[in-house]
Amino acid sequence: MKKFNFKINSMKIILLLFFVITTASVFAQQQTFDLITYSPPKGWTKNVEETLVSYTITDSKTNSWCRMMIIKSTISKGTIEADFENEWQEIIVKNYNPTETRKENEVQNAEGWKIKAGSSTFTFDNKEAMAMLTTASGYERCVSIVAVTNNEYYLKDVQELIASVDLIKPETTLTQTTVANDDENSIIGTWAISSSNQSNYAINNGINGYIKRQYSFNTNGTYSFYVKSFQYTSDKLLLTKESGTFQINGKKLTVNPKESVIEAWSKKDDTDKWGKLLSSQNRLLEKVTYTFTKHYFAGIQQWNFVLQADKATARDGPFSANTTFNNAWYYAGISFNNPVIELPGRQQLVIQKTSNETQKLKESFQPATDNNNNTFVGSWGKSNSVSQANNRFGTYSYNKQQYTFHKNGTYRFNSKNYSEQHDETLLIKESGTYSIIGNELTINPQISVIEAWSKSNGADNYHKLKTRQKRSLEKVTYQVNIIERKLVLQVAKETERDGRFSTGNTYSYGPPGTFTIIALPQK
Repeated sequence: MKKFNFKINSMKIILLLFFVITTASVFAQQQTFDLITYSPPKGWTKNVEETLVSYTITDSKTNSWCRMMIIKSTISKGTIEADFENEWQEIIVKNYNPTETRKENEVQNAEGWKIKAGSSTFTFDNKEAMAMLTTASGYERCVSIVAVTNNEYYLKDVQELIASVDLIKPETTLTQTTVANDDENSIIGTWAISSSNQSNYAINNGINGYIKRQYSFNTNGTYSFYVKSFQYTSDKLLLTKESGTFQINGKKLTVNPKESVIEAWSKKDDTDKWGKLLSSQNRLLEKVTYTFTKHYFAGIQQWNFVLQADKATARDGPFSANTTFNNAWYYAGISFNNPVIELPGRQQLVIQKTSNETQKLKESFQPATDNNNNTFVGSWGKSNSVSQANNRFGTYSYNKQQYTFHKNGTYRFNSKNYSEQHDETLLIKESGTYSIIGNELTINPQISVIEAWSKSNGADNYHKLKTRQKRSLEKVTYQVNIIERKLVLQVAKETERDGRFSTGNTYSYGPPGTFTIIALPQK
C-alpha cells in the first residue's frame, strides 16, 4: 500500500504532496472503500452511496461546512494527466463550476502509482468556497478523493484524512471488459443503471442518495427487474421487484410484467444495507414497447443497452441527460464498477405466481458458469501484497488464498501468509465438500488446519514444520456467479476463510493465469 498526503496553507491553497511507505495498522480504526484504506474523521456524518463514501460536517453558528468524498475507482485512461483532467471535468467542473483557473501540483510517483492534486474556488450561497481534487492513477485504475469547504478551519481535517490514506494495489490488473454478448441484436444478460443526487444543497447538507435499476433478460423469454432506492434523509430502503416476459421484434422490445411489488425495508446500522421488511404492496403492471440499441462508447470502453420510449416510464424513471439518443435510458453491463443489486438475505427470486412460472424463472438463474458453459470446477485464487516501512529498509509481505473445486463435489482451500518481519510462514489447509442449489454455493469443510513453517534461507520457501493445530470448521453459504471471468462469492458478513471483502460484500477470485498457484510443502 502507498500513503500520500498534501499540506494546505490557505484558502488560496498551496498543494505539497509527499509520500511515505507505511502499513495500514499505523492508524487506528481504519476503514476500507474500494482501493483506499483510511482513517475517518471523528464526529462527521458518514454517507455511503453506490460509487462513493462521503463525510460531512456543518456548523450553524458560523454557517460553515465541509464535505470529503472517496470516489470508487474506475478504469484508467492510460496516464495520470488524462485521468486527472477527466476527474476534474466530471467531478469538479460539472458539480461546482469553478470561478478561477485551477492550481495544481507536479505529478508524484509512488511504486506504480502516479498522483496529482489540484484546487479552485467556486461560489456557493454568494460566498467563496474551495474544491480540491487528488487523483491517483496506477495498475490500470484511477481513484480520487474530493474535498469541498467554505471555511479553511476544516482544511486540517482534510489533511489528516489524506495523511491516513493507503492506496491498495489491485489483486490483479482490473481491466473492464465489454459485455461478452456483443451481438447488436442480443440483450441476454444483466444490465444496470444508477443515479445520485449531486446538487449543491444535497452536497452541503450531506443528504445524498442513489437509485439503481437493473434488468436481467433470460434465454427462455423471461426477465426480472429490480430497483433499489437509498436516501440519506429517509429511514427506509425501497426495493422494487418485478418479473414477466419479453419479446423482440426487430429493434422493438416489449416488456410484459406479470407481477410487480415494492417493499419498504429498515436500514441496517443506518446504512444502505437491508434491515427488516416493513411493508410490501403491489405495483401497476406497466407493459411498454421500447426501441432498443446496443451502443459501444469508445471513450469509456463500455457497451450500453439503450432503451428509448415516447415518454418516461414508471419502471425506468426520468430520461437520461445524455443526448446521444433522444428520450433514452442507458443501462451498462455488470462489471467491477457496476455491480449487481445486493438483495436482502440471499434471496434471488421471491416473486412467484404459478409453479410452472416459478420453475421457468428458477431455470434462468444457473449456477456460476462462464461463456463457454463450463462450471467453476478448477482453481481460483487471489492475493494481497503489502510493502511496509522499516526505517530505511522496506519489508514485504503477502497473503494468498486459493480454492480448487473438483467434479466429484469435493474442494480444497489453501491460504499462505508470508512476511519478511516474521520467522514463520503460515499455511492453512482445508478440504471438504460443496453443493450448489441455484446460485447458492455451500462450503462444508471436513478438515481444516493451520501450520507454521520455518523459512528456507529466509525466503518464502518451506523449511521445517514447527506447529500444527486444528481450525474451526466454518460452513458457509455464498451467492456465487462468474463475472468478467472471475469467481465472485457474496455473503452477508466476512468469513474467517476468505478474510476481508474484495469490494462491497463480495470476494473475487481470479482464474488460472491471474494468480500464482500456492506451492505446498513436499511430503
